[in-house]
Amino acid sequence: DYTYRTKILQSCSRGSGFVPSIYNAIYRSAANGIYDVCVLNNGHGVPAVLPNQTNGIAVDPHSVFISVRCDTTLETTVAEAIAKTISAGCCFHNDTHGTKVEKTVEIDGFSSNIVFYHPTERFVKIVVAVNPSYYTGTNIQSDITNAVNAIIGANTTNATVSKSEFLAKIAATGTAIIPLSVGIFMKDSSDGAWTESEEYIVMPYQYVDIGNVEVVVE
Repeated sequence: DYTYRTKILQSCSRGSGFVPSIYNAIYRSAANGIYDVCVLNNGHGVPAVLPNQTNGIAVDPHSVFISVRCDTTLETTVAEAIAKTISAGCCFHNDTHGTKVEKTVEIDGFSSNIVFYHPTERFVKIVVAVNPSYYTGTNIQSDITNAVNAIIGANTTNATVSKSEFLAKIAATGTAIIPLSVGIFMKDSSDGAWTESEEYIVMPYQYVDIGNVEVVVE
């Protein structure tokens, strides 16, 4: 389970910094029902594009942007986890992307107004052209799908992945697959039109569901 592996790694963070503490608290707040978390912290007095220029957003000054894909029944639980770990005086980024969640929670007798976002889904299709002449496995579609999903499962939100990374992962399956090319296609709604991309890009306010990723072998 690719996404579960990522969740385990992030919830086991031993970082003492502000951002790792929030990740840790959110993932540990519920045993099930929390799938993706993105935390961006801008400690500067001016807007800053985070985490980078490729898949970043301009986070408000002295603010934190938090995106959580979770069951709606856990919204208060997530808000409480954030309230326990956010630093004093930190504001919440105001965004127009995703679904804004505002909760007032009480921790140790103090009331806190917490803001985070539910991300929107991005749909992905990966088209792989291969030379199967030396293939030693039994199901080339399955082997390639597993290789692609291993990368996507570790990059379901706030991520950029190049075509070369997909090619390298497929070539490393141990079954002598020779990948020739990778095509990346993305769309922001299930009934939208596919748009080809030079990179796999998921913004901080988006997520990719492994179950909806389409892998085509040519």
